[in-house]
Order: sequence, then structure tokens, then C-alpha cells
Amino acid sequence: MTEWDAKAYARQFGFVPAYGRELIDILAPQKGERILDLGCGTGVLTAELAALGTDVTGIDRDANMVALAQKTYPALVFFQQDAESITIAGPFDAVFSNAALHWMKIDKVFPQIAKLLRTGGRFVAEMGGYRNIAIIEAAIYSVLENLGHVRSDFPLPWHFHTPAVLAMELEKAGFEVRYTHLYDRLTPLGVETGGLRGWVTMFGRAFLDRLPAEQHDVFLKQIEDATRPALWKDGQWNADYRRQHFVAVKL
Repeated sequence: MTEWDAKAYARQFGFVPAYGRELIDILAPQKGERILDLGCGTGVLTAELAALGTDVTGIDRDANMVALAQKTYPALVFFQQDAESITIAGPFDAVFSNAALHWMKIDKVFPQIAKLLRTGGRFVAEMGGYRNIAIIEAAIYSVLENLGHVRSDFPLPWHFHTPAVLAMELEKAGFEVRYTHLYDRLTPLGVETGGLRGWVTMFGRAFLDRLPAEQHDVFLKQIEDATRPALWKDGQWNADYRRQHFVAVKL
């Protein structure tokens, strides 16, 4: 499992929790509700949920993320937990997850969430949707082939599902799907992110870790060259995001 550079993530990719504030509005948390922030990262949205008067707990698989979250928000509760085998006790009134589920196996995670929620509890999430970063992903594999590598040696670290697949897995886990929304969101990568090179370095770490170090620079440069016609607009890089929101209720 590739570990995250939590400090660089917090410094360079603040747009991730910033976009997640819309999800808090969809959640509509009430004071006193017990909420689990699944894949809390550096804890930015966990803190915003706490500021609304909720009893919120943040969990993340990555130790670096949890350590930074706890250091930044010492009054809040964070645990390092794998979402496929959560050990903290329920029940929760709601589970909230922003930009995290596409790093997980949903057929393993959704039953865990169902166990944690009370009957009628809400599961509200945002994640990469079907064909999210399709241009970037295609460029990654094209460049790997150019460098003499075999695709099967570089499995995808993420999972982007159709709304139908998500609904099926939620229903199998005991949820009723109330709302889904798949949409395109071309996302600017500002100077602070390091552009497309910075994005791939952060989120495509699993590919870089399998490459010889001497190929890293040419790998990143060729991805830039391949995607520039589509993703370089108005003097800056963009990521071809497709996002999905959903709201489900435990039956």
C-alpha cells in the first residue's frame, strides 16, 4: 500500500476538501448527530462537521493523514482504520465520505458502513465517477507502453463505477438509494498543485513506485505532452474529473 505525503497533500491540494463543502450541504447535519467521516484525510471537513455541532469521528487508512489531522485538530477524534474492516463501534446517524471511496473496494466497504449505521441512517458520499480522469489514465498507460512496460504490471489504484454499479452494491449491502448524480467537472490545477505533473506525482504514486527512478522524469514529461491538447487551457493545467454524489439510507 502506497503511503500518502500528507503535508504535501494539505499544501497543494486544498481544492479536494473545498469541493467537498457542497457535500456537507447535501448531508444537512444536525447538532448532536453522531457522524463518521470515512476517508477523512487531513481532517479539514471533519473539523467543519464538528463546527456545526455534530459528534464526528474521522477515520483514514493512511497513518500520515491521521497523524496530520490529529496534530491540526487536537480536540477531534481520529483513528487509523481500514474501511474494509472497521473496528470502531456504532451506531452512527450518518456516514460522510468525500473523494475517498474510489480508492476502496466498495463491495467490501458498503457492508461495513451498513453495520455501523442505525436504521434510517444516511450514507452521503462524493467520489470519482465512471470515466473520471479518462484522458489522464489513457496517457499514463500509453507512456508506460512507450517506456517498454506491460499494463498488467501496473494495476489501477482507483475504481470508478457507473451509477448502476454503485446502486447495485448499495442495495446489496442493505441501503435504499435516494439520490445519485454523475457529472463532468473539469478541475483547474493551480500553481500550488504543481500542475499535471504534481497531480500525477501525488495521486499516481502507485505507478511511480513501480517505475525505475531514472524513468520518473520522462514518464511525467510524456504524460504532459500527451494530455496538453486536451487539458492545458487558458494558461493552466486541468484534470478531466467526472464526479459522483450519492445519498443512501439504511433499511
